[in-house]
Amino acid sequence: MKKIIVAIVFTISLINFHFASAHPMPNSLVLLNIQEEKVEIELQLPIQEFELAYGKNLRNIDDKFIETNRTQLMKYILAHTKIYSNPKAYWQISVSNIKLDSTESELNGVYKELIYEITCSPQNKKDIRKFTLQYDAIIHQV
Repeated sequence: MKKIIVAIVFTISLINFHFASAHPMPNSLVLLNIQEEKVEIELQLPIQEFELAYGKNLRNIDDKFIETNRTQLMKYILAHTKIYSNPKAYWQISVSNIKLDSTESELNGVYKELIYEITCSPQNKKDIRKFTLQYDAIIHQV
């Protein structure tokens, strides 16, 4: 009897895991790729939350909107992203790409993310692994 209960609980857990992993969660991700002379950052930002912070209607965002508003989107993220080795040595930051990604599921419909690819270069290459990242593109408003 105990084995049957364990098997049922295990099966239910697997089913729940399948559904839990099948739908996206509205959270921001900051992915760091630390290289010899630079740090590459990929920001994955849910459109719904980014819209609240950015202050513009983004429900119908598409690639054309991104191209038309690329400069404003870059300025916004650069204003909310800083990286430094010490408070007097801010790194050079540039946005290399902005793109839209979306996933569709039966449970949640269409889930859209704005993806920023950012390159950061320190003034002193010795500081490549010792830095502070200040990022508040969404949290300052949500």
